[in-house]
Amino acid sequence: MNPIPGHHVFWTAPKHGRPHLHDFEIVTAIASALYYRTHSGPMTLWTDEPGRQYFAKLGLLSMYDTVENLVVPRHVDPKIFWAAGKLQVYRSVQAPCTFIDLDAILYYRIRHVYGPSHPVDVVALHDEPRDWPAYQRDWQEFPAGKWSEGRPWPDQTIKPINVGILQFLNDD
Repeated sequence: MNPIPGHHVFWTAPKHGRPHLHDFEIVTAIASALYYRTHSGPMTLWTDEPGRQYFAKLGLLSMYDTVENLVVPRHVDPKIFWAAGKLQVYRSVQAPCTFIDLDAILYYRIRHVYGPSHPVDVVALHDEPRDWPAYQRDWQEFPAGKWSEGRPWPDQTIKPINVGILQFLNDD
């Protein structure tokens, strides 16, 4: 199987540009990057300048094959759209690719077990129940037509997915 590039995203704006990881989070990020590189493909860190300096201070940049500059438009409020860093990178990277949260470890390569009769284009960690309180709040705060940049909220019959691990197998 061909290697599939992996990506970590570390956007510091939701933390007011003051990055901090606890020791257990650092160890988990190391395991996440190194296991992915061992079993699946090259690993890229996407981060802003405070994040790059922080990872350099910790001696963690060498875990990555490349480090890319993460730029999120200034009008995006990181207190509301704290995942905007990830979304910006999703728009920038070509498939096939895998996004892994710093606290997610893939001990093995993702296997696509669906076969030709059930093609798979996107793999996520798991779906989540829509009645989770955080989603209920989001549906109420951002009803259809009131979401980011005037775009309508996605089809409310679709279950949310956990993107701790998210793999795109094609650009469509």
